[in-house]
Amino acid sequence: MKKTKSGYILEEVNLENLAREHGTPLFVMSKSQILNRINKMKNAFSYPNILFLYANKANRLISIQELLIQNGIGIQAGSIGEMYLGLKSKCFPQNMRTTQNGQDEEFLKFAINKKIKPYLDSFEDIDRLHFLIKNSEVSKNFPIGIRINPGDGDGEDPHHTITSGPESEFGIYYTQTESIFKKIKDLKINLDSLEMHIGSNYKYPGKYLRCFDTLLNLSLDFEKNGIAINEISGGGGKGISYNPNAKDLDIKSFGKEIDEKMFEYSKKVNKKPLLIFEDGRWYVGDGLLLTKVMSIKKNPDQRPQIIVDSGIPQLIRIVMYNAEHHFHNITKHSGINKHIIIKGNDCEHVELSKDSFIGKPEVNDIIGVRNATAYTVASMENEYGGRLNSKVALLDKGKVKVIREKGKLEDLSRNEIY
Repeated sequence: MKKTKSGYILEEVNLENLAREHGTPLFVMSKSQILNRINKMKNAFSYPNILFLYANKANRLISIQELLIQNGIGIQAGSIGEMYLGLKSKCFPQNMRTTQNGQDEEFLKFAINKKIKPYLDSFEDIDRLHFLIKNSEVSKNFPIGIRINPGDGDGEDPHHTITSGPESEFGIYYTQTESIFKKIKDLKINLDSLEMHIGSNYKYPGKYLRCFDTLLNLSLDFEKNGIAINEISGGGGKGISYNPNAKDLDIKSFGKEIDEKMFEYSKKVNKKPLLIFEDGRWYVGDGLLLTKVMSIKKNPDQRPQIIVDSGIPQLIRIVMYNAEHHFHNITKHSGINKHIIIKGNDCEHVELSKDSFIGKPEVNDIIGVRNATAYTVASMENEYGGRLNSKVALLDKGKVKVIREKGKLEDLSRNEIY
C-alpha cells in the first residue's frame, strides 16, 4: 500500500473506491505481496534439498492456497479439515505434512490413507498408530515423523503463541529421546522424520537457532541408534512486522545461518536430508482490512472514540493476544494527525487501537488496518454477535477478484436441526 495525492493505492487500485464499491468490512489481499514473500523465502537459502510449506491455518481460502501451491509451496495442515482443504486446493499429498496436539485415530487414518505424512506429537500418538497398524487400518510401511519439544520457544505473545519449552504442551520433550528410541523399535514404527515448532511471529533468531541445534543433535542421536532420519522440519513462525517503522525477521541472515548448520550436519551423516519449513503468516499477513467509521463519541478525557463496523469477528487477535495493528485513514490521506481511540461494534468494550494517530476522522471515512489477513479471515474469523463473514478481494495489477462473497444470514443456522 502506498500513499499518493489521489489516495492510498494497492496493486494500482484506489482503496477508498474499492471499499465504497464492495462495502465494509472488506479484507483485501495482494497477489504481488504474496509472490514477493515466496521469492524472499526461497532466495534466502542455498541448501539444495528443501521444501517450503504453507501453514494453512493462517488463512484457509482456497484461492490463496492455490496461488501458493502454483508457485512451489506445499501445505502444512493441523487438522482433518485443513488436510481436506489442502487437497481441495490441488496440493499433492507428498507435498503436505500434518500434525496436531491430541491426535485421534480418525486424524491418523485420514492422513496416512491420503498419503500425507503425520508428525506424531506424543507417546500416546505412537500407541494409537501402532493400534491402527496392528488392525490393518493403515499401512505399516508409511513413513511418519515425531514432533520434538527442543526445550525453549519464542513468539509474539508469551502466553499464547510460544509452542515449545518446559511449560509447553506441544511435542515430546527432547530429554525423553531414549524412550522414543525404545518405543519406535519395539513397535516397529517406520520413523524417518523429526520436527519442531517453537512459536509464532518471532523476529530475532537467537532462540530459534539454539533450538534448531538441539533438533540436529537429536537427529544425530537417532542415526547412531539405527533410526535413519531423512527429513528435518524446522517448523514455521518467521516474524513479520505489524508496525510500518519496524522490520520483519531478517530472512537472508536467517537463511545463511541455517545453510551453514545443514551443510555441516550433512557432512556428519553423509547425506542431505530434506529440510522443511512450515510458515503461514509470512506469506499471507500483509493484507488489509477496510472498515468504515460509523460514529464518533467524546468522553470526559476528550479523546475521540471512533466506532467502526468491525470488531471481534474480524480482529479477535487483538482481544486474545493484545495484538497491535497499524491503522490508516484511507479517506483523509493528508492533513493533521489526531490521537484517537478506535473501538469495534461489539457489545463488549473492545479497543481495536488505543493510540492511533490518523487524519481527523469523520463518519463514513474508510479506515485501513494493516497486516490483517493472517489468523483473521478464514482462520480465527468468527460470527460472534450474529455478524456475517466479510467479503474478500484479491488484487492483481489493477484487477479486482472477489475470492469470497460476504456471508449470508442462512449461514448463521447452518447444520442446525430444528
